[in-house]
Amino acid sequence: MEEQPDRRQALVDLVDLRKPIDQAIRSLSIYQWGTAPEVVLGARQIILMLERFVARDVDAHDLERWANAIEGRDDVEYDPRCHSDVANFLFEASTQEVNGTFTADRASEWIRRFT
Repeated sequence: MEEQPDRRQALVDLVDLRKPIDQAIRSLSIYQWGTAPEVVLGARQIILMLERFVARDVDAHDLERWANAIEGRDDVEYDPRCHSDVANFLFEASTQEVNGTFTADRASEWIRRFT
């Protein structure tokens, strides 16, 4: 049986996608929502995720699930230097049924925006 990480480590595992998406989400499911921010999501993590998407290490569904798992969490703070872009990216990536399936071209546009 695998030992559960503490909340902060589970958040880092999700934000940095250090584990498979299912495992990262499952690790966080034991913790309640509504706590103070413990990790910061910024351009670096999003660019790395988008590069993985462009390289086809993750697909549009995984990207959507990752964004959904992060968006709205009180324990994940958005980097104040790019807060609006982070929020807009997460909304777009997490609502592909509204915004359309995420593409490599769209990922490249977001990478340019964050750099």
